[in-house]
Amino acid sequence: MDRTLVALGLAAPLLVAAARLSPRPPTYLVSTGVTEERFWVMKARLPPSFDLVLAGDSRVYRGLSPAAMREVLKGRRIANFGFPGCGLTRPYLEAASALLDPGSQAPAIVVGVTPHSLTPHAARDNGFLAEKKRPWMQANMRMYLAPVERTFAPIDPNTSLKVWLHPEEFGYGRYFEDFHEDGWVASRHEPERPDQALGEYRRVLEPVSADILDELFDHVRRWNSAGRRVFGFRPPTSDAMAGLEVSMTRFDEARFVEGFEHAGGVWLRPEAAYHSYDGSHLREDSAIQLSRDLATAMAASPAPTGQAIPSR
Repeated sequence: MDRTLVALGLAAPLLVAAARLSPRPPTYLVSTGVTEERFWVMKARLPPSFDLVLAGDSRVYRGLSPAAMREVLKGRRIANFGFPGCGLTRPYLEAASALLDPGSQAPAIVVGVTPHSLTPHAARDNGFLAEKKRPWMQANMRMYLAPVERTFAPIDPNTSLKVWLHPEEFGYGRYFEDFHEDGWVASRHEPERPDQALGEYRRVLEPVSADILDELFDHVRRWNSAGRRVFGFRPPTSDAMAGLEVSMTRFDEARFVEGFEHAGGVWLRPEAAYHSYDGSHLREDSAIQLSRDLATAMAASPAPTGQAIPSR
């Protein structure tokens, strides 16, 4: 019995080490930072402790870095609350505003408005609602057990090593994601695929919903009345994607901005040449630039009497 226990005691750490050092299964996805499962579980359950909340879909969670924004908006507590395919509907908007600290001196919300986020498809296929509804036990298992499952996943060392050394021969390339605790996911694809996202959007885009528009404008009015500044912008993307979105959703940006500003919001217009790696999302360096540009525009925006956006 003693020999068996000793053997098990020696084998366990060797097994863990072998699993960690072995080549990973064939994949083009390279993830760093916080584990993806923990990232989403924690994001959907953030406490009400922020001065500024960034709301929107994947172009927000991949496109805005709270750390880069704090370089301009000094001392601000900023959360990126973006979710995949997220519709700007009542449950999500209420959850976003609930993250603001009731004691904040200058609470504010930034809404990244994409045409898709105003469609019925986005209301149905909502990444925030999917994560928020996840049972408590399952959420905790994802946080703590998912990394272990990946460590001990079956692998084919020969194939895995070939993919990593010569990914182009297998048609993969590499997709890099860096999950930050503040809610931002820095990402890029090598080699880039400038038209990759267009096919998916052609399948899911549909006309903008008047009901979702009215709901968003109503929230902007109520937030504004409650002393919360509301900023909006259209996340930059590729020219091909922007044209596709307008044609398939019938999104009238000029008319939308008129309604947004009439409700009390401030519309921001980033104009730099930002770079998309897949036809939808911004490459990491462009995301950082956009974050700084938006923060600078927010700091320069005239504030209501008695309220200001602290800056440098």
